[in-house]
Amino acid sequence: MAHKEMRKSRVLVVAAGLFLALLMLWSRTAWLQTARHSHYLARAQENQQVRKKVLPRRGELRDRNGRVLARDMRVSHVAVYRPQLRDAAEAARALAPLLGIDVRVLRKRLVQSRGYQWIRRDLAPEIGARVRALRIEGVAVEDETRRQYPLGEATLELLGRTNRDNVGVDGLEYQFDHELGGQTGWVTLVPTGRSSVQLLLPGAERRAARDGATLQLTIDAELQQIVEHHLARAVDSLDAVRGFATFIDPYTGEILASACYPHLPAGKSKNWNFTDQYEPGSTFKVVTAGAILEERLAKLSEYFTASKHGRVEIVPGCFIKDSHGRDGYTFFDAMVQSSNIVLGKLGVRLGADRLHRYATSLGFGSLTGLEYPGEASGRLRPVSAWQARSTPTIAIGHEMSVTPLQLALAYGAIANGGVLMEPQLMRELRAADGRVIRRWTPQPSHRVFQEQTTATLSTMLSAVVDSGTATATRVAGMHVAGKTGTAQKFDPRTRSYVQPLLAPLLFNAAARA
Repeated sequence: MAHKEMRKSRVLVVAAGLFLALLMLWSRTAWLQTARHSHYLARAQENQQVRKKVLPRRGELRDRNGRVLARDMRVSHVAVYRPQLRDAAEAARALAPLLGIDVRVLRKRLVQSRGYQWIRRDLAPEIGARVRALRIEGVAVEDETRRQYPLGEATLELLGRTNRDNVGVDGLEYQFDHELGGQTGWVTLVPTGRSSVQLLLPGAERRAARDGATLQLTIDAELQQIVEHHLARAVDSLDAVRGFATFIDPYTGEILASACYPHLPAGKSKNWNFTDQYEPGSTFKVVTAGAILEERLAKLSEYFTASKHGRVEIVPGCFIKDSHGRDGYTFFDAMVQSSNIVLGKLGVRLGADRLHRYATSLGFGSLTGLEYPGEASGRLRPVSAWQARSTPTIAIGHEMSVTPLQLALAYGAIANGGVLMEPQLMRELRAADGRVIRRWTPQPSHRVFQEQTTATLSTMLSAVVDSGTATATRVAGMHVAGKTGTAQKFDPRTRSYVQPLLAPLLFNAAARA
């Protein structure tokens, strides 16, 4: 009897255990089907579907006249996956005419290939489509977008470049990458039993790609090419290390051309007109002369002693040299012949505070606000950091540094009657649908000189070209005003200035027919 009761108890325990296990299984199933339904439905859809990227078209860069400076170009690449290639000889016969490769050479490459290997890259999209239409097992066609620059190297330091993913890495391509790059889209595909086939079903989820915006610049493409060509010739003929040139409209501040030579490789390229700084030398003397005229501290006919031996102590411990060997000059002739001694004396007469005020008012020592990556601010120390020799030294363009763009804008202020303009490199940013996203317009910053002052300065600078140090820059039939500048170079090894073997020439001109 006791044995039967024990067996009955065991059966009940087993039955209860089985019932409890079934109850837990049912509960788990119910929980998965209700509370976790959305989660596992999404996972199932993810495993059953493939989301393919739809790449946008990168926006164009255009010049002021609408000429294309940068645009996207579609290319196709053909590859072979050897394990899936059934008949190499037959594939070679079909592909060779399309790829422009000899049949025997292509057959040998296909036979010897291992794994996944490129056959031909950077083909026209039409060729890629024809290869794809052959449906050769083991042959794949991949489409890609490449950036094309119709003007070649002439604009690379300005426009910048994109990487293999078509993302801007320097220049304006980098600065406006978000606007130019657009937004990547996607579409949902359903894979089939064959790994190379995916189906697009009706009503599939998708997000359309948004093409990038078009950016119109103030640059004149024709002028940019001309400047780059002549700059390259000048650098080569003079055996110079490098050269840069910038053209601006003095009345609007628009940058019409900005060229550099030699051209640097990707990753090291930059536009020296905006990013590099140097001592301006005598080209800075217009700041000193303009301040003297504005403050009425000297007349054009006032005579200043110089030195026939070419060396004068302007302030205790500060000796300034001239290379002209004359006893003296009038204020007017001192500018025409670029006398360091006289302009140094005029700097002392002007005083440190006023010299610093006019220099900063013309934009030296601070960023111009140009929307370009890596713009330099130049270097102009506060007056409190100046030494006794600083005033005459800075008055002739040493002990400070500027960018070519800053200097061009300063001369532009003289050409337009005394107003410093903000630099402008862009005109318009327009979306792919034609909608204007942003528009730039000329912006005057502030007035630096009165018109009477700039008129006198223009007369001085015209005389520099007609009979002074810049006669080599005269142009028949044109009225040209400019200033030469030769600066000594600072040698970091000796921590002193040395006379360069080849003096650089910087010429700033406002010319009109």
